[in-house]
Amino acid sequence: MTIRTQTRTPGDFLASEEVAMASREQITLAPTTGLEPGTILGRITATGKYVAHDPAASDGSQNVACVLYAAVKASPNDQRAVAIARRAEVSAPQLTGLSGAAAAGLAALRIIVRGEPALDLAYVMGDFVEGDYVV
Repeated sequence: MTIRTQTRTPGDFLASEEVAMASREQITLAPTTGLEPGTILGRITATGKYVAHDPAASDGSQNVACVLYAAVKASPNDQRAVAIARRAEVSAPQLTGLSGAAAAGLAALRIIVRGEPALDLAYVMGDFVEGDYVV
């Protein structure tokens, strides 16, 4: 019997999102070596293009901007993509680049990280605002 491993599919990391796909945004990715769905992205200030979030950077990509919705292939050119930019719940184990600081950046966008008890608690103890619900 052959064992097959399922690859990540678009939106696998999403637990919920706003009605009528209001959580989604079209973005432009800078040239990349390829990214998986659920990759946390930052936005380069000078170009407005998105790249994988890099906390050590100083070009704007050190700030969390969104989460990539579907995989993109390696390309030396800019690519259009869809990202989750606001008001959603995401699954921690399916995110790429997640850290405590990245979770805080996502929380600022009202993207709640689920599946990691320490991160859920940090959100509850931090910027909990009326209208946001933690289950």
